[in-house]
Amino acid sequence: AEKELWLSRDPIVMFRDVLIAQGHATAESMDQMEAQIAQDVEACVTFALESPYPAPEVAFEDLYTEPYSMEDVL
Repeated sequence: AEKELWLSRDPIVMFRDVLIAQGHATAESMDQMEAQIAQDVEACVTFALESPYPAPEVAFEDLYTEPYSMEDVL
């Protein structure tokens, strides 16, 4: 019941309804946009899952720290 309550108050869904009610968008255009977003997300997930793991030394690139091993901090 709590999940249903919060889903009914989803700000994205509420904003969609406002856009449609005020004539800034149609339900069809919003459905098309949501379908495109879902397709884009799926493509990103597929790309990430099919990509090789990066080299471990890349984990410290662009950080404000020097590489360290766990043995050094334990």
